[in-house]
Amino acid sequence: MQTDSGAASGAAPTTSRAQLVVLHVGCGPRNGTGLHPAFSGPDWTEIRLDIDPAVEPDLVGSITDLCAISDGSVDAVCGAADDSGAAPWGDDP
Repeated sequence: MQTDSGAASGAAPTTSRAQLVVLHVGCGPRNGTGLHPAFSGPDWTEIRLDIDPAVEPDLVGSITDLCAISDGSVDAVCGAADDSGAAPWGDDP
């Protein structure tokens, strides 16, 4: 898994734990419409994860390997119901 800088990472971007953190998996492009409204308030910080670096997520990686996310580091996980990018045999098309 890689951060948006392209370097290998062993941990998700850090945020203040005074904020609630939502991991947005399969986030797609940043357009303000992909995250569920329940996580849009000022108390929430979004960490974006996508396998496609072109959408400029915070973390580049697969939802089948979340080793870059430390246990207890997020308060919620949100993902779209669209699985059009998911291959039943793994991450590679």
